[in-house]
Amino acid sequence: AREGGTQYINADSTSTTWNIPSNTTLYAHWAPIQYSISFDANATDATGNMEPMACTYDVPTNLTSCSFTRTGYGFAGWTNSVGTTFADGAVVSNLTKTANETVTLYAQWTGKTYTVYFNDGSGSSPSSITYGDPLATIPTREGYAFFEGEAVLAGGRRGTFVASAAAGMKEGPVDAYAGASHRESDGVRPHNRAVLDGAFARIGADLTAHERVSFIYHRTDSRVENPGEVGKPTPLLDRFDLSTDLYEFRLDVERERLRGFALAYCENGAINWHKDHLDDANPNSPAGDADTFWLNWGARVRGDWNAFAGLWLVGAVDAASEGGSTRNTRLKDGERVFSARGRMESAAPYLGARYELDFCDDWRLTPAAGARAHFHSVYDDEAAPHASLKLGWRESVELFATGSRAVHYPGVYTRAMASDYARETLRAEVLDYASAGVKAKAGDEVEALFTVFHQDEKDRIDKTASGYINSGSCRATGAELSVHWRPVEELAVFGGGTWTNPETTPVSRMPRWTFVLGASWKVCEYLVWSLDGQYIGAMDAYSVRAEADRADLRHVDGAFIFNTRLSVPIRSFTPLDGEIFAAIENLADSKVEYYPGYPTGGIMWYIGCRVRFGN
Repeated sequence: AREGGTQYINADSTSTTWNIPSNTTLYAHWAPIQYSISFDANATDATGNMEPMACTYDVPTNLTSCSFTRTGYGFAGWTNSVGTTFADGAVVSNLTKTANETVTLYAQWTGKTYTVYFNDGSGSSPSSITYGDPLATIPTREGYAFFEGEAVLAGGRRGTFVASAAAGMKEGPVDAYAGASHRESDGVRPHNRAVLDGAFARIGADLTAHERVSFIYHRTDSRVENPGEVGKPTPLLDRFDLSTDLYEFRLDVERERLRGFALAYCENGAINWHKDHLDDANPNSPAGDADTFWLNWGARVRGDWNAFAGLWLVGAVDAASEGGSTRNTRLKDGERVFSARGRMESAAPYLGARYELDFCDDWRLTPAAGARAHFHSVYDDEAAPHASLKLGWRESVELFATGSRAVHYPGVYTRAMASDYARETLRAEVLDYASAGVKAKAGDEVEALFTVFHQDEKDRIDKTASGYINSGSCRATGAELSVHWRPVEELAVFGGGTWTNPETTPVSRMPRWTFVLGASWKVCEYLVWSLDGQYIGAMDAYSVRAEADRADLRHVDGAFIFNTRLSVPIRSFTPLDGEIFAAIENLADSKVEYYPGYPTGGIMWYIGCRVRFGN
């Protein structure tokens, strides 16, 4: 029968015994085959997962929308093994005639296009570049290496002057960069002049496509006059001179399954402190010079190894030797009234691991854990474990929870250059910190981060007029929120705030509330306007220039700081690249005290220009 009836031949071609004694017609009965469709991201750097689809022959089915993502690329559809293309979400049918077969569709990707401006020395010109393609239009000039640089010149109120220049080049596997800067200002109050000079240089070379070496040098010179506490006589001599030289040799490795670095460094420096009173806490102590010198060296190594898919093992070690000397010399007769010398060594190995687990269409779970051991020749050894858990969906949402311990040892200044009291009584500062929160992103327009935290600090280190001290333990709970919003290409807005509730009071430098808000608006082709404001709540702080009976915590009022800046891109009317700018800081004329008795205030303005160049 066409419907129902007795079955004589099965689907597997086996038959039953014929039991009808007459001529008979048998009717074939057909059932559509079942097959499945799987999805392949077709790129090792793509992220996300897609579950296979179950399909029935002759039944049209919509393909599951692609949930793979790939940085710098847009999804361009699917292809099968014979090259047939399918759009995202397309209606498909009859992709195979074989029952229970799995048909694989491969994602196709198209690099996104960006505009890059090249300045060849005669002006900037745009070029369309596709993500992943080489920069084939890099400027070249016969007999010259690729070269770029920047110069800044600015001046403003209270004798403020800023000048800096930096330039670099690349020729084959070798590159070099160097620069210098000078900043000076007379300050807000008498005897408040400050000068800061700096210089740096770096030269590097690619050993292979994956290994690179570089040598780095930094030089700093500063001279800062101390105006004294408000309401007290203006000092005659007080000036703090500092100079440092830092040398660093570094090797970087960047391979598919191994990345890391190794560096060795050496730093020497000197402080020459010309003082009205050698003892900051005693206004009757004589004038003199406090000269300190140090020589530190050490090494750091870190490696991240991708042991297998998703699992990264991390190893690191820091080792350092810090030492120096100090001497206090009385001005009137040149007699040395205090001297100290010392050196200390430390080592801090670290082991950790993290695992990146992708599941359920674009979800990623990343647990991580590790521990650092601190070994010290002077202070107690400490252990600093940490653990974290992150759960992310695509690049849009991430939930996280962390717990960690940080250890802060007193530096070489407190050991080799401070009073005997500080040298013998200070202990390492240990901070236990836990946090949880969420990070969310909506396209390229909005990004927000919210965090709640709790910290428990033991043997907190503070600087006072009597020197460095362990001021006690501190526990606090709080929350942080930050938001970045870009409603249109020409406007960027940011804001954030932190609330901290110390469970132990008073605590130095821990305001209950801080806020920040700002925006940058490209008004037109010829003008960019920026605004930002910051509120720092009231807090307690130690004074570093107080008599012995005033060395306790002192109240510091909160303050609001408001700044604005206008800039004109000079590329809009010249062949050069850069900007002319004018800025006003502290429009509200707030009095901000980082140290009690040392307010920084007054409206500050300056104008300047920045020029970028290259061949």
